[in-house]
Amino acid sequence: MTDEAVLRIHGVIGHGKTPHHPALPAGRAGLAFTWLPARGDQSATVALFGTGTVGMPHAVVYGGYLDGAILVVAIHLATGQVYASAPVDSDVVPLSARRLDPDAAVASASPLAQKMSMTTHFNADLAVLLGLPAEGGDYGVFLWLDDLTTPVQRVHVPENAARRAPAASRPAAVELTVGGAAHAPARGEEAIALEWAPGKARLVGSLAASALDREPDSAREPPPLTVLALCQRSRALGWHSTPVAERMRKAGGHSFEVDPGALVQCAVPPERRFALAVLGGLGPAVAVIPPGEPAR
Repeated sequence: MTDEAVLRIHGVIGHGKTPHHPALPAGRAGLAFTWLPARGDQSATVALFGTGTVGMPHAVVYGGYLDGAILVVAIHLATGQVYASAPVDSDVVPLSARRLDPDAAVASASPLAQKMSMTTHFNADLAVLLGLPAEGGDYGVFLWLDDLTTPVQRVHVPENAARRAPAASRPAAVELTVGGAAHAPARGEEAIALEWAPGKARLVGSLAASALDREPDSAREPPPLTVLALCQRSRALGWHSTPVAERMRKAGGHSFEVDPGALVQCAVPPERRFALAVLGGLGPAVAVIPPGEPAR
């Protein structure tokens, strides 16, 4: 691709539909995005174009602040480092400051509001929005809104010495056990499964055996397994990435368990939590933890 063919963008966030935005099937709620190599205000970057259409309960809970509830997530495929941000300008009041009460919003919604749907279109300089480092790299990128996600797309972010990224978030110090879950969830057609086990107060997941295969003609191990947890009201986010392939081979099983309370601490009163698991381009698999469930 010649330099003249690379998309040129200005600023970090844009709103409104463009020819680059993906279309969702009519009448269907969900998220979608496309991306293109671009040149931004800080030179080489990636432009992301996101679309979201939601109905009940998301439209009632988030209303006109829908963009603030959507997370753009990028996971470095080699290290598992996580970068995430809502596609809103820095001067927008964050959703965590709006005293969100999802259950009250749903309970008080009128019959008309319950049938309401909302659509949003946004675009972003991916590297600047997420504070990606100046070094180039391959990332697994997806959109996340509570129990809704897009598939992971592999995105190459070019090196750009002009980027001045802030300090990256740090992983939570958790113990992720592998291979010993007696009641690992069935995967069905998915390569990763994740569910909340109330009796154990744990997130329990499983991987397809094929997820641990090395890349063709490569000695490299699969990417790390990344587990994230998000608090719905406070928007607190925690994550942990760890290599699991060799550990699972030794354990003779493809299950894993983690304590979501160690991933992220939610506010009081109890919040609904959403968790997901990703391995490279596989996932995300989402689990919902109801409010009031113990963290441990």
